[in-house]
Amino acid sequence: MTWSCVADLPSGRVYAVGRDVTEDRQYLDALRTTTSLLKEQSLFLELAYDAVVVRELGGKITFWNSGATRTYGYAREEAVGVPYHSLLRGTYSEDIEAELERSEEWYGEVERAHRDGTKVLVACHWALKRDEQMFPVAVLEVSRDITERERARLTTAHLAALVEQSQDAMISTNRSGRILAANSAPAPCCAATLTVL
Repeated sequence: MTWSCVADLPSGRVYAVGRDVTEDRQYLDALRTTTSLLKEQSLFLELAYDAVVVRELGGKITFWNSGATRTYGYAREEAVGVPYHSLLRGTYSEDIEAELERSEEWYGEVERAHRDGTKVLVACHWALKRDEQMFPVAVLEVSRDITERERARLTTAHLAALVEQSQDAMISTNRSGRILAANSAPAPCCAATLTVL
């Protein structure tokens, strides 16, 4: 209970109003608990290696973790509050937004521009958040930089094509001599052996 008192000096009376604040205190306790839990969850998102970005449906960025800073080069203070598509310029299509609206999530790869201007290829998972009336309100995006992995894949494919196109026999074996791979132009002396394998 809390009491408010007012004195009426001429009459000598004191007027008091009592109010039960049990519900208010329970509400404040619940609010403190929820706030503490949200801070803890936010700290876990901060620990993620992947870029975690939350944006309103209108485009304004509302959450940006250290993984996003590492991936795209912008500090949290530079990103939060900024329109998503103006900061993270890259390849987007209306098909992505349509898929997100239809299935509430989208997986794929997009190319973006890092703060320094270099291109970054990221594997993304977008999830749509809806409000109580089922209206879309925000998008959670978790992205991983796969630029180096894609470069390595392209280099490997290029080298494999060079080996395959060579007119010289190229054979790869393990340490015990077992043939693991060979191009399509083996030397005549090896042709019989390769067809047996």
